[in-house]
Amino acid sequence: MKVLWILNSPLPEALSLLTGQSQTSKSTGSWACALADALVLNKDLQLFVAAPSPQVWNPRMMKGKHVTHFILPPDGNYWKWVWDQVRPDVTHIHGTEYPLSLEFVKACGSRHVVVSLQGLVSEYRYYFMGGIPEGLIRQYISPRDIIRRDSLLTQSDNMARRGDIEVELLKSVQHVIGRTFWDKNVSTTINPEVNYHFCNEALREP
Repeated sequence: MKVLWILNSPLPEALSLLTGQSQTSKSTGSWACALADALVLNKDLQLFVAAPSPQVWNPRMMKGKHVTHFILPPDGNYWKWVWDQVRPDVTHIHGTEYPLSLEFVKACGSRHVVVSLQGLVSEYRYYFMGGIPEGLIRQYISPRDIIRRDSLLTQSDNMARRGDIEVELLKSVQHVIGRTFWDKNVSTTINPEVNYHFCNEALREP
């Protein structure tokens, strides 16, 4: 069986192959390493992982010890190329709120695609400002916020856009993986026809 993962960032092994320097993952994303290590214990399964990185200008395919990696430029849609290289039996999209997830489904369809919920920003966005009046937030925008274009208002707008992407993705797929009643309630409200699957994820190493 061929399984294609779509992640928001490459696994450390992929970055090591790309740069020639050892990479480690001790915080963000290390859950993916633990899950991949568990999955490849199944000798009948081939794991492919695709993720964007600003370190490449052209799509790259590299073979690791147990995983084949695709590192893609952040700009441009290379999902049909990836799909043609793999012809996966299952595509597992990790996360719902970033454009790459929706771009894959638009390019390759939703057949044999499952999406793991990592949070539901389409709901979070309604509470992001915590009830603080917009005028008060504008009053305290700092030079740092202006230079980095990263004020609370900008962050709120970005979350709203990601929420729209999430809703469109969930309406486009047939299978969703979640862990909580809230996950199930929100995802099936957005798409009453979706098949909801409960699964607790593997955790990162201590």
